[in-house]
Amino acid sequence: WHEYLLGYEQLRKYDLADAMASFQEALARFRSIEEHEGVVYASEMIALMYLDLLGQPELAFPYLYIRLGSATTDDGRARVMDDLCWAFCRVHQTDSARKYALALETLLPRREQAQP
Repeated sequence: WHEYLLGYEQLRKYDLADAMASFQEALARFRSIEEHEGVVYASEMIALMYLDLLGQPELAFPYLYIRLGSATTDDGRARVMDDLCWAFCRVHQTDSARKYALALETLLPRREQAQP
């Protein structure tokens, strides 16, 4: 987890290039040792950096799909679907954004019912 934590610290200092390199290195290491949780965490940071900090939403999709495939709760799936909607809007693919928005709408009532 060293590379991941290093990337997080670099991101906190707004050292974007080094943070991305550290998260990419962490992702490769997590994959090599089959550390599923680490793959998801590193993918999340990479996706969010591409979406929100680097202005390259088209590069976020592979990492968003990793997160979506790993989401085990409705809340987790909803968060990723929201990110996917945003990413598709940013690359002007409104049909795909609409697809995830509709899927998100079907999740929201279930989430609200599950809350006490």
